[in-house]
Amino acid sequence: MRKGFTLIEIMTCIGIVALAITVFLIAVYSIQIAQYKTMFGDVISKKAEFQIYLYFSRMQGYVLYGQDIATIVYEVIRNNLKRDQDLREIEIEEISVEKLSPQEVRRLHLANKQIDGDEQDEDPSNDKKIYKIYYKCIINYKILSTRKRAKTDFVFPVYFVQELYYNPRPPSQPGNNNYDQDQTVSSEHEV
Repeated sequence: MRKGFTLIEIMTCIGIVALAITVFLIAVYSIQIAQYKTMFGDVISKKAEFQIYLYFSRMQGYVLYGQDIATIVYEVIRNNLKRDQDLREIEIEEISVEKLSPQEVRRLHLANKQIDGDEQDEDPSNDKKIYKIYYKCIINYKILSTRKRAKTDFVFPVYFVQELYYNPRPPSQPGNNNYDQDQTVSSEHEV
């Protein structure tokens, strides 16, 4: 009968315990990163969406036809989220804005009534036409504590006002095939 363990048995036991602890720590770390991505992604998208709606509400809900939406959204998000205390653990790396195609708008069930992907209302009392166009904002960011990159996106509508006395080509009307080539807003900005 022996009274103790051999050195090989002790080393094997220590190796198995170390391996189990390593696997456990890797699992905890990956769960923490997934939690950070979800948490920060939700916070960024909600705050960015709120800032965009706030900006457009200051503009009485409308933007003049022909304005660059990508630049407006980039400036609003960059200026407002940069100084937000809830987001001090992240760094926004890239903001891009693209117009949703009519097929994507229908797939997401964003509007009940569509005319080539854009909802058009006419107010007979004003000399204005109003167009509703959906855009998608994609924000790429880095979580500073984990040095991991992630992205979040959200969809928002923009109401364009076209004065009738100012007559550039209106957004997407039936039979207007050149709109997608000339007027699509797709821009990327680096912070």
